[in-house]
Amino acid sequence: MDRNPIVDRYPGLDNVWIAGGGSAEGFKLGPVIGEYIARRVLGRRTDPVLDAEFRLKEEKFEPTQRFEDFGG
Repeated sequence: MDRNPIVDRYPGLDNVWIAGGGSAEGFKLGPVIGEYIARRVLGRRTDPVLDAEFRLKEEKFEPTQRFEDFGG
């Protein structure tokens, strides 16, 4: 598990985005992350290195999982 936020499309749904996470200190980066998220969602140019770091890691994500599977 890394400490990076996730900013990526939901697998299989191009109009659904996942944006969240990060480390406990992530709140300090809120304004910068917010601008980055807006640029991604609007299709504007962003840093390709950040795009790769903030991708949804497929090995950590099962699209078939439900909230109830986690005790919710």
